[in-house]
This record gives sequence, structure tokens and C-alpha cells, in this order.
Amino acid sequence: MPVTYITSNAWDGDKWTGNTGTTVHTDQYVGAVLDVGTETVQVMSDVWEDRRYALVWDVDRNDTRKIDLSSEGTSGKVDATPETVALYRAKVYDMVYRRHYDHALNYMRKPRVGSIVTVKRGRRNVGSKGVVRVVKPMLYSMGYKSIEMNKLGVSTSDKTKLVTFKGKEYTNYVDMIWVWACNVEVDNPEALVDLKAVKAAAERETNNIVSNLPGTDLPTNANRRLYNVAAPSHWSHHGWVPAH
Repeated sequence: MPVTYITSNAWDGDKWTGNTGTTVHTDQYVGAVLDVGTETVQVMSDVWEDRRYALVWDVDRNDTRKIDLSSEGTSGKVDATPETVALYRAKVYDMVYRRHYDHALNYMRKPRVGSIVTVKRGRRNVGSKGVVRVVKPMLYSMGYKSIEMNKLGVSTSDKTKLVTFKGKEYTNYVDMIWVWACNVEVDNPEALVDLKAVKAAAERETNNIVSNLPGTDLPTNANRRLYNVAAPSHWSHHGWVPAH
């Protein structure tokens, strides 16, 4: 009995049919049940309830599917094969890798000292290109609309000169422009992303997610107790307790 669940005949996928009655699907997703558990869902604006579910691998969708097991007569048991877990892991890794990559890319798109930037917007210096040498928080706009934003000192060449101020000598860049950070773009930020770090982070998170599946060979969550759930269940101060 991998998964037995009930669907309403009024719906065909996302399409309303208007038909009455229900259909019982018995022993579905053999070898593809990844997890069975409970989750808290919002059923009305101020009403929440705990519902049982089964997480299965749907071959047709090449993705997971969460099946509701809160109705009487439904049941579920984890039986995912190693091949199914491998497919699930690959899907999770792709999703997690993309998120970590996007996060790293967005970080690299933010100009900082040493970034090579091009002025794309603003009233002056549009098209100028250089290296960020100074990042200075300042108030952008005027009055109540003002917000703090970084203003960048960008050197458009490597020319420097020695200056003296209050008895101290400093090396300043000759060709400097000052622009707001919102008006520049970092050149080729994709090349700045550390792909090895992204891959390592994605691997760690993927292993952590998959390790929480019951029956995996990776280290499991020691606090997890219930792997199989069969209806009917009842509520106690410990939460949903499966029938034996």
C-alpha cells in the first residue's frame, strides 16, 4: 500500500468538470513514496489545521507531488527505491544550485571597492568606465524623500598624483568621477561568481534535505520518529498519531 488517496470528480487536474462523487486511488506510486508526514495549512483566513500528506516522485512530471492524506480511508507508506531518491536528489540539487548561484550573482552585481563598473544612468558621465576606489554612504534625494545610498568614487584611469594634506602625503587618482551606486552596473558579474563555492554550498544543502528522508543512507534527523502514516489518525498533545 504505497499510497491510497481520494480525489474529487468535480476536478480534472485544474479544470472544473462539475461531476459529483469521489474516486479512490489504491496502491499508487509504488516505489516512489519519498516521505509521509504532517504539515500545518491555512484553510481559512484565521483557521489552520494539521493535515497528513505523502511526498511522491511523479515520473510523468519529472518532479515531486504532494498528496493529501487527511481523508478517512487514505494511507501512505515510504517505499522509495534508491533510483527514485537519486532522481529526487538531482531535482533538489538543480533547484538549490540555481538559488545559490542567483544569490552569488546578485552579490557580485553590487558595486564595491575594486569592482569594474560602467555608468549606465544619471545626468553626467554616462558611458564612463572605471574601478571603484571609494564607497561612501550619503543621502540620496532631498527632504523626506531622502534615503541613504552609496556614492562611488570611480577612477577612469590608473593615473595618480602625490598630494599633501595637513602635513601628510597621499596618493590620489587623477581621473575620478563620483556617481551614485544605482547609476552603475558591474561589468561581467557572471565571471566573478565563485562556482566552486556555489557548488559546495548546493551540495551541503542538498545532502541536508535528502538526509531527512526516511530510509536514506545519509545521516538522518535523530528527532524524526514517524515514517509511516495510515488513516485514521487522532489528535493528541503530541500531535498526529498514526493508527497501528
